Amino acid sequence: MNTLPSQLGRHARLSSRVALITGSQPYDFGAGYTIPQSYRAVNLEQELHWLPFGANRTVEFGVGGGGFVGYAAQHGWLSAGFNSQQQFEYEPHRERGLHVGYIISIYADAALNPARTWRLGGRLALQNDTRATILPGAQVQLSRVW
Repeated sequence: MNTLPSQLGRHARLSSRVALITGSQPYDFGAGYTIPQSYRAVNLEQELHWLPFGANRTVEFGVGGGGFVGYAAQHGWLSAGFNSQQQFEYEPHRERGLHVGYIISIYADAALNPARTWRLGGRLALQNDTRATILPGAQVQLSRVW
């Protein structure tokens, strides 16, 4: 007889990670005017994945959701434009500190060994934190199933 915990265990998996997020892309106003901006964070992340086709398969597919807590530093700008002398200027904005948020994701991976404990795959995720920073992302991941 199948019990709920055993059924759940065949279709669910917890993922715990330490994630480093980094990126910088100057904001281009055109005509050669740009403003530097960057985002860096270190997060502790926890997700619950639902595997509709089952866990411990050679190839797995899952959808997940969870949360994170971390420390982030964001450098950008509050306002930009031309002053009365027609010189381009901007007001920089720097923000740093603890943040929390949620994650939603989809992933697919494949087993690398016969015991199916080492896996290689890809993940698409969307994160949103307490500063309303929305981060879409893609990852290649190497994981170990315990």
